[in-house]
Amino acid sequence: MKIIIAGGSGFIGRLLIEKLLSRPAMSGTFGQELIEEVIVFDNVAADEHMAATADSRIKVVLGDITDRAVIERLVADAGTTSVSVFYLTAVMSGIAEKDIELGYRINVDGLFNMLNALRTLEHPPRFIFASTVGVFGGDEMPAIVSDSTKQTPQSSYGIAKAIGELLVNDYTRKGYIDGRGARLPTVVIRPGAPFAGAGSFASDIFREPIQGRDCVLPVQMDTRLCILGYRDVVDYLLALHELEGSALGVDRTINLPNIQCGVREMAAAVEKVAAEQDLKSGSITVSPDPNIERIVSSWPTGMDASKAKYLGLPQPTALDQLIRDFQVDFPAIP
Repeated sequence: MKIIIAGGSGFIGRLLIEKLLSRPAMSGTFGQELIEEVIVFDNVAADEHMAATADSRIKVVLGDITDRAVIERLVADAGTTSVSVFYLTAVMSGIAEKDIELGYRINVDGLFNMLNALRTLEHPPRFIFASTVGVFGGDEMPAIVSDSTKQTPQSSYGIAKAIGELLVNDYTRKGYIDGRGARLPTVVIRPGAPFAGAGSFASDIFREPIQGRDCVLPVQMDTRLCILGYRDVVDYLLALHELEGSALGVDRTINLPNIQCGVREMAAAVEKVAAEQDLKSGSITVSPDPNIERIVSSWPTGMDASKAKYLGLPQPTALDQLIRDFQVDFPAIP
């Protein structure tokens, strides 16, 4: 089988590719099949991909998701064998909100290009779609949202993802794809320097202090949200791929298991791990940013993942273990 990773140069994409290359086979049209090729598609190539080309199964393809001819060639080159697609391509919330035309062009038109190109394949591909908790919102949104909560997104990014969920349902209904989607909460702990994204603080509060640097939070310590570790995200995407599509029913996107916690609990987890390892952690202080607080307060504080649990997805990794995993995967530079 061949696997296309759209948006493979991103953080989750790179981790997903690494995990795929560690396993010989996946479920496909004809049962368990050998992974013959992993096609990494994005508009830029990550350094990790260039190094990974030492694995003969990796093929890096650069192109524009909004160019229909490019996507048609990408799918045609996959051949007539069993094909699976992990669709991670997206313009994230901040940019999509500032540039509505760019956001919808990438987040909706790009997805539409991919789905229509996949219609030409002899065998309907398994299609894994990364959605977001941002499909929920509005004044009537409950604190804990379920898979059946009415979607009233309050951002252009959330609206685009809600459209994507409906498209995945419809193209599955028509028999063009075997779709399955994952609603992601805020993903932690991201490596690298802090950035201006509204959800950046959820990684900063772990990464900075545990590596000995001070952290200034733009939200109050009693702020609550739902988060999920990057290892779990990758494992859940792969688990969704391996499920029988019929188990999902007609609504193909599910809430992923998640940790519902407060910022104060996140800070306490840092203190616990630092004490265990006799580390001098950086300080955590609060300097509220009204714009970020407004955005974060519009998010649900948790997702009910009952359907995911029923389908066999395991519980998420605990807060303190997320920190230990991060230390292993991304050791601090002395």
